[in-house]
Amino acid sequence: MFDIALARSQEGFVLGSEVPPVRSVFVLVGSKDELNFHWQALSAVAQIVQEPDFGKRWLVAHSGQGLRDLVLLGERKRH
Repeated sequence: MFDIALARSQEGFVLGSEVPPVRSVFVLVGSKDELNFHWQALSAVAQIVQEPDFGKRWLVAHSGQGLRDLVLLGERKRH
């Protein structure tokens, strides 16, 4: 079993007064037998969020499907 959840907040989730608000949250959940896939997914997410315009595109996506498309269709090395 493996799943990923995406969350976005236009205003940001406030985690403390010393850090800027968090606007993106990615939660990866999987069973032990999917550990290798977990690392591959984590690597893919890291590559996608480092794209120069990711933050802007993430904040202007109009729907949950738009957010999913941004992640699923993002530039990354594929194995």
